[in-house]
Amino acid sequence: MEFTAASYGEQLTEIVTVTNDIPGTLLQGSWKVTPDSQKPNRRSVSSRWISCKPAQFETNQAEFQIKVDTSKLMADKVYEREIILDTNAQPKAHSLIIQVQTAPLITEKLPLTSLIVLLAVAYGGGFLGSLLFGDTGPFLRLSYIGLVFGMILGGVGGIGAAFGMIPLFCSVVFMFILFWWAPLPLYGHIELLFGFIIGVVVFSVAGYIIRYNFGKRIQSGM
Repeated sequence: MEFTAASYGEQLTEIVTVTNDIPGTLLQGSWKVTPDSQKPNRRSVSSRWISCKPAQFETNQAEFQIKVDTSKLMADKVYEREIILDTNAQPKAHSLIIQVQTAPLITEKLPLTSLIVLLAVAYGGGFLGSLLFGDTGPFLRLSYIGLVFGMILGGVGGIGAAFGMIPLFCSVVFMFILFWWAPLPLYGHIELLFGFIIGVVVFSVAGYIIRYNFGKRIQSGM
């Protein structure tokens, strides 16, 4: 019996039918997987990728599912294993050879250009922030508070710009609320606004790269 996986980690199933045509008799039996000859002391581990259901039976006609879990096997390899049907018939043992061809791994190429752009945008935003607000003297703590809150809201807005409009709308609303009502001095409000702009730009670029370079394109939501 041959199994061929189309993708790595695929679970494959084949059906085996067992019949007994001798009148006046009842066939009884059970399936077992022979241990790997190359790893005789690791039977419980090496046999987990094959299973037979039901494992035991008492009937003159039955169908059995032979399942192979290729996620427990190495990619792009051929495996061969023998399973044994022990019965009360003559002969008592019947063997079935299982051969499995696993699928090769498909490696994804990193979008180097997009990642370089993201690195440049993130570094540029951080450098500009430190250049403008890095030396605030005794007001350092309040300055950082405004900048950090602005970047958090801007990050939510940037993700919203890349994946959906509702997070962007909510972040803008909260930004206006904080800008008008937060107990910060003037420089704190300026840094709040500046942090918001940095967060929007950096996270929108990051969201765009995630959405269009990794996996399937996401239409809505994360």
